[in-house]
Amino acid sequence: MMTITTPKKGMKAFKATKTGKFFHVRSTLLSPFYPGHAEAFKLAADMVLDSHEGATSGPHNDKLLYPTIYLYRHCLELKLKDLILLGVKIGNLTRDEKLDEILTKHELTKLWTKVKRFLQVNYPEDTERVSAVEAVVQEFHQIDRDGQTMRYDRDTTLRKRKYEHVPSHISITNLRETMEKVYSYLDGRYGGVLDWWDAMQQAAREAYDQ
Repeated sequence: MMTITTPKKGMKAFKATKTGKFFHVRSTLLSPFYPGHAEAFKLAADMVLDSHEGATSGPHNDKLLYPTIYLYRHCLELKLKDLILLGVKIGNLTRDEKLDEILTKHELTKLWTKVKRFLQVNYPEDTERVSAVEAVVQEFHQIDRDGQTMRYDRDTTLRKRKYEHVPSHISITNLRETMEKVYSYLDGRYGGVLDWWDAMQQAAREAYDQ
């Protein structure tokens, strides 16, 4: 039987306790191996689907659709922004007011335009992979153009959303596998360029010291 609890004076949502699991905030700031924001949102979506697939009460828990798609979309948005900022760092992209505006908004297609250019410059052999990722980016864009459709059940006029661009049935397995492939590709290309850039910087420093 479920125990009904009520709010009590002095309650705090964020405090340490002596028992149970906990989040260590400092570890997210200090450890170079800790997942970044993009990976963290992907992990959260994966864990939601783990729970969904592991449930014994039935095959469907449709209300999880909204947070799952939002988490995967936000992961994708953040990873695209990571790649753009890396492009700025190594000189592939120029940071100006127009780029800053794109980076502060949530429209995937505008972010993807910059990332696509970055990938074409650094990985010209990836034509087929880039096209495959672009198709997935377009899918998310059609479903949620501004990053708010899955986040809120009403639009800015307070009308209930109809989700007319969302397919009637979505395979959990396919969604997860697709996002794993997309994220792994983008993250791998990010890491590859970053390693190259770090090696170039190190070589330049060594040449200067000689």
